[in-house]
Amino acid sequence: MKNWWVPRTRRRFVLLLLGVSVFLAISRVGTVSGSRSCCFGDRWLSWTPNERETYVSGFRDGFTRGAWKVCRDSFFKMTPPGGVAREKDPLFACLDRVPQFSHMESKFYVDAITAFYKKYPADRWLFPWEVLLDMADPPGLSIDQIHEQIKKRHHP
Repeated sequence: MKNWWVPRTRRRFVLLLLGVSVFLAISRVGTVSGSRSCCFGDRWLSWTPNERETYVSGFRDGFTRGAWKVCRDSFFKMTPPGGVAREKDPLFACLDRVPQFSHMESKFYVDAITAFYKKYPADRWLFPWEVLLDMADPPGLSIDQIHEQIKKRHHP
């Protein structure tokens, strides 16, 4: 019965890696030569407020749970028997690096993403999840800062 969690954890980790790989492959379709199919912002603006709220809630929940599971799995793999001090603990080190969504209500993010796409129509190629991650802490950017960051990266 010792280490009963290893096969299940390993299977979950492999499934998580597979899911992330598929997600990245799908999200990068059309990004060859620095271009993307257009326009995810138009799709966002065509959704109802309830659909936008569902997207944001689902993304935040999935991102947070996925990050927690990855950190927890690394804790089991990297912590020596007997434990370690908190400042050297891989679980806390990992969790400290995970962006946090400091606003509890999804409506804050829904309103910000909507305002971003309306204010900057040329940036509608950006995925909603990219805007969400830029607004998370860190980096905790405003929609104007996100736009400026895009200009610097893509229009030097």
